[in-house]
Amino acid sequence: MAERERALGVSATYMVIPGSRLYDLEDNREVLRHLETLGHEVGLHFDIPAEAAESSRSIADLERLIVEDLSRLEAVLGHRVDSISFHRPIDAYLHGPRSVCQRINAYARELMETYLSDSAGRWRGGEPLPIVEQSKARIMQVLVHPIWWGEEHQDPRDRLEEFFVGATSGMTPSEAAQFDASLSATVPNVIRRGAR
Repeated sequence: MAERERALGVSATYMVIPGSRLYDLEDNREVLRHLETLGHEVGLHFDIPAEAAESSRSIADLERLIVEDLSRLEAVLGHRVDSISFHRPIDAYLHGPRSVCQRINAYARELMETYLSDSAGRWRGGEPLPIVEQSKARIMQVLVHPIWWGEEHQDPRDRLEEFFVGATSGMTPSEAAQFDASLSATVPNVIRRGAR
């Protein structure tokens, strides 16, 4: 996807969650650096802990966790990370301040003028092309999860199953179960068929 974007003259920001098995920063260090050589940015996709959204945890406490994740990602990339987006954003950040932890907040009010997302393998606002073509917005944010797309159409559940099978091939059943548990901690809806 990143190579196709480059060929089209598109510069994208790829957001990664340091603590998620979807990304595995150390194993994908070269992939992340390759994204940057293609002219793309790598930013932090901070996974707000579920209990933070439901508790009275202060923003200062949450931002200490953000700084920890920034440090992990910056150590892998070898430079400062400039942008943050939020997985399961809380009200304080969604349509919120332009800057969080002195980084650009992708969910800042002025950056959300037009927002399209393919979460769970479906475009939330409907077919995106008419929206893109008709929008008068100065800024348009299009959130794409590369896992959902390929050369041929495939049901999102089938794509996830393919991911699980590939990611855990060669693992013992116990290791695969640990992988599943670790992944579901950061992405609760991403589960292997029959895992619940």
